[in-house]
Amino acid sequence: MILKVFLGLGSAIAGLIAAGLIILLHAGVATVWVESPEAKFFVPVPIAVVDVALQFVPGEDLRDVQRDLERFAPVISAAMEELSHCPDATLVEVHSGGDYVLVRKVDQDLKINVRTDQDEKFSISVPLHGVQHVLASIQGI
Repeated sequence: MILKVFLGLGSAIAGLIAAGLIILLHAGVATVWVESPEAKFFVPVPIAVVDVALQFVPGEDLRDVQRDLERFAPVISAAMEELSHCPDATLVEVHSGGDYVLVRKVDQDLKINVRTDQDEKFSISVPLHGVQHVLASIQGI
């Protein structure tokens, strides 16, 4: 009898964890990779975490961002929507001295790679629909 209770409880907990992961990952995951002579690190950031993080942004700072986004959000959102229907492409490529910036659309992600003449590298990958999720979250608060 106790075994059945533990099995039932274990199944319920596993189901809750699975449901939580599905909800958390639904908006996608942004990834950040930083490499410099001093450090290297990789951070996956579920887009849904932005909703929680926004609760900790001071009110005046959040209102400033919302005001700034009023003009640009519709254009950014439309661009992300249109990019989602486009084939993979290089959007921006800049070489300046020893610095290099590459912005690409790959699958359904926006990928930004930066390399400096100081031997520093930075890469970020953000799902296109994740950008729209973040915009909606900021505007909805």
